[in-house]
Amino acid sequence: MNKPLFCCLAGCAAMITLAGPPDAPFAPDEYTLLLAHFDKNTSADHSLGLSLADGGGTLIQQGRFGGGIVLGRRQTLTFSGKANFPGNEGTIEFWIQPQWNGDDGKVHSVFSAAAQDHNQISINKLATGRFGVGMFGTPRDSTNFVYRRADHDISTWKAGEWHHVAVCWSGGELALWLDDRKMASKTGALPPQKVPDAIRFQGDGCALDELCISRVVRYTDKSRAVGKPVAPRTRLGYDWKFNEPAGVYRCTPPDGVTVEAGVVVLPKNYLDDTDPQKLPPVREPRIALFASPGELEPATFLVIAAEPLEQVSVRVSDLKSKRGSLSSKQITVRRVVRAPMRKIYTAKATETDIINRFLPRWQALDIPAGELREAWLSLDLPADLPPGTYKGNVTIAHAAGQRIVPMQLEVLPITLIEHPRKALASYYTMDRRMSDRGRVLRELRDMRAHGICNLFSGLGIRYEKDGDKITTDFSEVREGLNLLRQGGFAGGTIVLETGFPTLARMLGHDDLGKGQSGESLDDDKVFQQVAKDAMQQFVKLQQQTPDFRLFMAHLDEVFGSRSLLDQYIRLSKVARQVPEAKLYITFHTMRENENAWRHELDPFVDLRCNHGYTFELWLARGHTMDEYDAELKAGGDEAWFYHNARGTYWTPEWSRIINGVYLWAGPFTAHCPWTYQAYFENPFDDTDGPATKGHDWGLSFPGINDPADLIPTRCYEAMREGGDDLRYIATLEKAIAGARPAKPKEAAAAQAVLDRWRNLIRKARPAAQKTSPAPASNVSKAVDADTGLIMGEGVIGTAAEAPLVNALATRFTGDQWQQMRHEIANWIIKLQ
Repeated sequence: MNKPLFCCLAGCAAMITLAGPPDAPFAPDEYTLLLAHFDKNTSADHSLGLSLADGGGTLIQQGRFGGGIVLGRRQTLTFSGKANFPGNEGTIEFWIQPQWNGDDGKVHSVFSAAAQDHNQISINKLATGRFGVGMFGTPRDSTNFVYRRADHDISTWKAGEWHHVAVCWSGGELALWLDDRKMASKTGALPPQKVPDAIRFQGDGCALDELCISRVVRYTDKSRAVGKPVAPRTRLGYDWKFNEPAGVYRCTPPDGVTVEAGVVVLPKNYLDDTDPQKLPPVREPRIALFASPGELEPATFLVIAAEPLEQVSVRVSDLKSKRGSLSSKQITVRRVVRAPMRKIYTAKATETDIINRFLPRWQALDIPAGELREAWLSLDLPADLPPGTYKGNVTIAHAAGQRIVPMQLEVLPITLIEHPRKALASYYTMDRRMSDRGRVLRELRDMRAHGICNLFSGLGIRYEKDGDKITTDFSEVREGLNLLRQGGFAGGTIVLETGFPTLARMLGHDDLGKGQSGESLDDDKVFQQVAKDAMQQFVKLQQQTPDFRLFMAHLDEVFGSRSLLDQYIRLSKVARQVPEAKLYITFHTMRENENAWRHELDPFVDLRCNHGYTFELWLARGHTMDEYDAELKAGGDEAWFYHNARGTYWTPEWSRIINGVYLWAGPFTAHCPWTYQAYFENPFDDTDGPATKGHDWGLSFPGINDPADLIPTRCYEAMREGGDDLRYIATLEKAIAGARPAKPKEAAAAQAVLDRWRNLIRKARPAAQKTSPAPASNVSKAVDADTGLIMGEGVIGTAAEAPLVNALATRFTGDQWQQMRHEIANWIIKLQ
């Protein structure tokens, strides 16, 4: 069954041979990975991975066999790629009924399955009338991908006709079968070498039926391969579990606390980490917090079992005041999951610390005697909630009793505003998620709800080679911007990708990537012209979409080596053929000689994104934020930074500081960390990825039982709290400006409060760190800033590699950060 496809010489048209798809619905066999009949619903009728479909169009009664599904313009149907997609051998087949003619002169995308680093299969019709499959594969340890396309002229196809499509690959050959014939074949193909995130069918007007994905070549010149029948298998939820080792919640209840119904309650600040061996000080068992209308505010407390407790639940009543009430429906109860996390993202799977990390919704659970669980409450205050004191109760119930704890919320008479110059941002692989519109919108709205309004989107210009002509495709970008509008990102800054490295490789240039300079590009007039056309189209796109501020990017961390910087400058010079196109870049300040490199780079960047840790090391070498302000002003540049959660020392307190007062007082306009979500296998088990660099990055993750029920991390919730600090500060700044004429003394006193906090950032002088410079032999080689850092000595790889942020986190407790916010809130109220 697994024999390769033999039928043509490389580069020649395939000999037409007969196979004949069965004139009946498919049945699952031992080779079937995913099968969908579309008779009753959009989900798969058989799958080895997740069978749940997302998005989708309209189910119809008259498909090719039984029912089918119609995907209209901009509609997509998506399945998970994990376990549902083949490897180096496979078949994708389906019946399609286009609602367009084959000679309509338009491009129609039908199917895609994409992973990172140019690993993708796509099926589409070109404007020339050629229908086919394009396959990208990137060899291991290489940045140069392999691309092959097999296609055939379908100009004679008419709207409303059913056609069978099959794409097969094996042994380096990629073949296209249409109806009962093999119509095209290419050799030298390399399938995706990474599992696609999603399998996507795209609309643009077509009906589909009988989708079948197999792990073998189904079609040969003799017949369709059929294996041993199997019973249909479906999976509507993930098989993930939280990695909670035995004993990680074990503790000794402190002396002097009251026990009621076998329950001990210890209130605590949500920023403070829970160590079962070092519990927080005993407080009155009462939950108290303050917030402003329109704010989402957390509160936490520990539940300790003095005796075995079964089926423990946590419920919050409505909170009521004389002027209104906050419904319990506006209060989400979660629990804090303690799990192993790699000490630093490059660490081995065995090198972990136990971290209080994930926040799933609280579900009834048993708590053994002498163990704790931390409850996390999220109060979502409506924007029109009247100020006042709101009271209610938290009930911790179990099979043998319950304990009731009083709760009080102080709603402040404040209308918070967004900061006019400072904002939160994130890296987001939107390009790999575009196959799942429903998921994209959920995640975009989740980011907006956490204060994120700017994105490095992953969206970019695509290029298609049709004979000797290369066409520029902005369809992904336009579709992505439309989704961003729906997700609430209108008015934000969006970074797109030029795709210049891909364009260069399509033209035969192989001197790109780390350690390469791209010198071969200098005399390529075709590359320069296509790139110029792309930038001109980008400028037109910016004019057509004034609700976004758009920047273009190519390459990353360009100070990894001199040759990489040279490559970036070459690509950017081509972009600067259209000076209106604004450029974005990331770099680090790990070495002192890179000060000169920044000045050399300056003409080719408009928005800088600085590596956060190395910026602090730059400060530690004697530089200042005022100095950097002057550098930015002289270059006419704006600056962001990315302070990634690289290790277990990156705590929720760090997250609040970095996304709050540090961003506000520093020279940057946005904090843009890597990344919203990127994980291996189970995102709730940081030990199941590769042996090294197997860390699961992310702010929130798909729910275990329901992918739409996102599970955030504590650091993500603290990121929102840093954003709220920005809102309080902005509101006070506005109040001070408005109060100066009538209340000059009060305004000056309030400004002194802000100045005190600003000086903690601006006037700090971190001591020089004992780190060894990079060896001279490495200067000419590509260096990843993060990897290079952890290979250093002394404090690198510990909290002290961010001396300023660590000093702030060490100096102030979670309660003190709340006191700072309360002080600012009181001044807002006084000056209103």
